[in-house]
Amino acid sequence: EEVMAKESLEEIEKRYDRLIIEGGTSRIERDGIDHKGEHVFLETYSRASSIDGNWIIIGVTRNITRRKQTEKTAQKLHRMYSSLSETNAASLRAVSVESLYHSVCDAAIKGGKFAVAAIFAIDNTHHLRPVAYAGEHQPGLLEVSIPIARDHSKSTGLIGTAFHTQSPCISNDFLTDERTSSWHKLGQEGGVASAAAFPLLCIDKSVAVLLFYSFDVGIFDAELVELLQSMADNVSFALENFSNEQQRVEAERILRENEERFRS
Repeated sequence: EEVMAKESLEEIEKRYDRLIIEGGTSRIERDGIDHKGEHVFLETYSRASSIDGNWIIIGVTRNITRRKQTEKTAQKLHRMYSSLSETNAASLRAVSVESLYHSVCDAAIKGGKFAVAAIFAIDNTHHLRPVAYAGEHQPGLLEVSIPIARDHSKSTGLIGTAFHTQSPCISNDFLTDERTSSWHKLGQEGGVASAAAFPLLCIDKSVAVLLFYSFDVGIFDAELVELLQSMADNVSFALENFSNEQQRVEAERILRENEERFRS
């Protein structure tokens, strides 16, 4: 495979001279485009040998593209596991639903994979609107309003579908996806290439949607979707805890009021 070398002729000569003088071997990595137009990584080991008083450089090159891809995937998953762990911690620290939402978005962005993390929740007009967000969002994101009525055209996108089906809704090519056609203009302005929406549940009822945007196409593979689903599950669990606590407080209030009426 032919890959354009990034070393200049002068740099190559200096490296070869150093091999002749110091001995040993040198190792370099380079990346480029092969004859098929694919991005590849190559690793070259070189050493100098003297044959009949003449120095020659012997080099062995191998394709390490698969190894590099594996390393990149491992790094990505490590960052996302860290984000998942931070989400767990945020769920335990949160003192309100609002603080929980903001902490989760911040934790997701720290994973370094997404341009935007946002949470859409139902407002008093029965629309899903952003209530928490983090990342490189466009101003238009804050104006998004999605009716929860199933028959509305804007409710058939990723967010509306995730909300109604209570299942993740993934688009690895946002701008060509028919489901997101109502949002292509906004997505193009914001550089959105792929997106994923995860419903947040409270007592088996959808109450919000956790949304991720990326500037890269095709990032939501099976492993990443599984991690993000775990993140959404953690948030849903925390929402149920808040709901249970509110119900407990309300029950105590009603009990006190009944006791006071009984005494009177």
